Amino acid sequence: MMQSIVENNVTFILSVEELGFALSAKGADDMAAGLLKSFYPDEQMTEQSWELILRTAAHGLIAKGYMERWDELTMQTYFHPELESMLEQITIARSMVRCVHTTDSSERVLTMHLLHTEPERVLYHLATDSLIHVLTWIQPAEMAAHLEPLFEPQFEQSVQSLHTTDHGRLATALSEEAWEQLATAVQTAAQHASTMQAQSAGQDTSQGAGHNTAQHAVQHAVQVKADPLPPQLLLEAADQAVISQFWQDCKEAGYSMSNMSAMSWTDQPYPHLADVLFLVIGTERTWFIYNKEADLTKPPSLWMTTVSQAHWTDRTQQLIAAAMKASTDHAARS
Repeated sequence: MMQSIVENNVTFILSVEELGFALSAKGADDMAAGLLKSFYPDEQMTEQSWELILRTAAHGLIAKGYMERWDELTMQTYFHPELESMLEQITIARSMVRCVHTTDSSERVLTMHLLHTEPERVLYHLATDSLIHVLTWIQPAEMAAHLEPLFEPQFEQSVQSLHTTDHGRLATALSEEAWEQLATAVQTAAQHASTMQAQSAGQDTSQGAGHNTAQHAVQHAVQVKADPLPPQLLLEAADQAVISQFWQDCKEAGYSMSNMSAMSWTDQPYPHLADVLFLVIGTERTWFIYNKEADLTKPPSLWMTTVSQAHWTDRTQQLIAAAMKASTDHAARS
């Protein structure tokens, strides 16, 4: 009998290949394919290549003590009991809090699965660049505490230099059209920045990294000044100063936009979003964009605001509560 890896709780750290193998072994082939095919495109893989990858993953799981053995003839697997339970919950969990934190150098996705059959614990699943996956159990009361370490938000107490409308924070209402235009502008600028970075990396390879260090700093400074806010957004904005500051913070953050969502799966092909927060985390402040209208059957009332510590706590707790309600509702229907 295998021993627990961590006293009173078990933490598993798996590669994408190991998690893909484990999910496939539990019958979740679609999930496994979604994980693996982003790294191993079908057109580049043969059946022998897949067999080699999965066999190597199985050996890795055995070496780590996560799997006791694997019968290649019958394809029977014998996972660590806690990992077995976690894999089952990944495949059947219907409600979750999903957080995506994107920077110009990495992406971390934290999914906290709420278990309607076991409400006393939550499955924590952190993926870094989709390559490394951490699985462990946490308590529902601990969920909020994991958000700040993930996003590393910057809080401001008050803003004196610009007009403010929300308890000393920068804030403005947004129309749906203005938000769509703004989100598209951020995405386009992010793609442009990524292209510039790739071109710079190519120059580093050909000329040497040391030669271009100072040049990159100058290019970044020029780019920040050269990317103006689309003028139609300023014309339509309820508060031009707030929109301009948001855009400036986006540039300083490398046009990286993150998000948190409370979602649940029903009989529909797409998840139901009970609550969504978009975030931009700048060097001096953090921004939330969200719908203030609680009744999702009514037209949205979009709000953009900078975030204080208290506001972060209140708003993230509200999102977690929405996910927990969705899980409770699902349990009642089951």
